[in-house]
Amino acid sequence: MRQLSENKSIGFIRRNPQSPASERFGVGFEKLDRKAFDPSDKYDKLAALGVKWVRILSGWEKTEKIKGVCDFSWLEEVVDRLSANGLTAWISLCYGNPLYTESAKKVFGSVGCPPIFSNEEKNAWLAYCKALARKFKGKVKYYEIWNEPDGVQCWKHGTSAIEYSEFCKSTAAALKEVDGGLYIVGGALGVSERWACYLKKALENGMAENLNAISFHHYAAYPEANLSFINQLKDLIYEYKPLEIIHGENGCPSSIDGNGSLHACNWTERRQAAYLLRNMIVDIKCGVKFSSWFSFVDMMEGLFGTRDDVSTRKDYGYYGLLGAEFNENGEAIGNFNPKKSYYAYQNLAAALGGEFRAFEFPKDKPYPLHWSFETGNFDESGDDFVCVGLKRKNGAQAFCYYKPVNILSTEFDSTVSFIFQNVSEDMKIVDLLSGEVFTVSKDNIEIRERYGDCCVEVKGLPVKDYPLLLTFGDFCDENIQNK
Repeated sequence: MRQLSENKSIGFIRRNPQSPASERFGVGFEKLDRKAFDPSDKYDKLAALGVKWVRILSGWEKTEKIKGVCDFSWLEEVVDRLSANGLTAWISLCYGNPLYTESAKKVFGSVGCPPIFSNEEKNAWLAYCKALARKFKGKVKYYEIWNEPDGVQCWKHGTSAIEYSEFCKSTAAALKEVDGGLYIVGGALGVSERWACYLKKALENGMAENLNAISFHHYAAYPEANLSFINQLKDLIYEYKPLEIIHGENGCPSSIDGNGSLHACNWTERRQAAYLLRNMIVDIKCGVKFSSWFSFVDMMEGLFGTRDDVSTRKDYGYYGLLGAEFNENGEAIGNFNPKKSYYAYQNLAAALGGEFRAFEFPKDKPYPLHWSFETGNFDESGDDFVCVGLKRKNGAQAFCYYKPVNILSTEFDSTVSFIFQNVSEDMKIVDLLSGEVFTVSKDNIEIRERYGDCCVEVKGLPVKDYPLLLTFGDFCDENIQNK
């Protein structure tokens, strides 16, 4: 038997422009309302990524500079450029406006200043949301209401589940009044320490009335924490309404030098790329509708910035798929070179382009069989791996798996064997980090006749600390670029 490293490399996974973008993946294009970066030369690289969803912020302050007059030209250009490149915009409705809210006059970008303290504020906000929905009717279907209202960075006067639920209900109703077919996303939870108490109160107050989904932003240092968290989230939400789940932001930096969630950990470009792959696969396994990586480019955090002090906007975050430098105003500039995470995401989107569903492979013993030739460890439970089966409408299947070691301290490289039922013997394996594709030699495949001829043992497969994709049949053949 040969280990896979001795098998034939046949090429690389590459996005095919003729193939549909991946339904399950997105990326953040946020903070254009605060001129965090110039988007004009980013659309080609964004389109080449191969994801479907692009999250943008509506920028009320930037749009309505004179009371009652909305100029959507800047936002329209972004939405149209995204659409022209085959991408689908979804809009987060935020933040406040100093024309109406006193506290917003001091806060950079009116971040975290909800218009809820007077009838004038409330009516102006609803009028703005209706104007936005009318302007982009037929162009934008998905709207998210606010950003991380359960945290004081984005609900600065002090968080309140009741305040947000009332705000969410009125906003959703206003949007539906313009277009009853809109898809409305609520929550946008920053997953504070008391997220469950907060969400329960909001749901009890009727927040879900006009919602189609709940979104969350979970920046967990250990991606597999979401295996438990998402189930907890679903259980709580489903007590009130069976809404879909969207991971509206997830990410990590590529460097320890920076600010924002998880910034103090010892990140590298390689760890960021592995984190991205693991996070997305966990979301697929847990049935998340789609996931959005924060963010496309390195940029300022700016959540606690003030208008009169530029230094408060120089709290840079290195979460981008593209690297950046910064000018004297804190704006991202430079060549915006792709990081390892960009290529890893491109590989993932190409391999999992189009539609598919997650499923569990049959688990009749002895599946799954794991044998490490390096350490000699044997395990029938499968608990030491994260695994998920994937299936397309045409019946093509794939199996994604990895070893969930501590991403900040350990790289794992060994080999395993699996026993599968009812799979094609035409197998390939895609290294989602490097993009390299290998055939699986017939020497590595054995029909286990004592279990019936439907059982196939695949021996000597690599296992890493990031997901690898074992494909059966033509699961992603159209996106393989042969040598």
